[in-house]
Amino acid sequence: MMSYNKEQAAGNEFHNLISAVMLELGLDRGSAMAWAAHYHAEIQKRFIDGFAKVPSWGPSVDVLVKEYLDGVGKLARVNHSWSYETQR
Repeated sequence: MMSYNKEQAAGNEFHNLISAVMLELGLDRGSAMAWAAHYHAEIQKRFIDGFAKVPSWGPSVDVLVKEYLDGVGKLARVNHSWSYETQR
């Protein structure tokens, strides 16, 4: 969503989620952005809810699983921050 305007201006709009949603679902830009925002919120909630349901495999494995899942969660946040900091 954050890079749509930049990619559209550069002629690369088809390399963006918003364009793909517009094409696949037949939505206008505003509706595609709303769809993407709702989808993001849904996936975020599923990830956070699922994080609380991860089974235990014992302390030595649990710490590694937690570290891995923390990294997966941070990846999305890092991408978000990078997009703003680089004016993407």
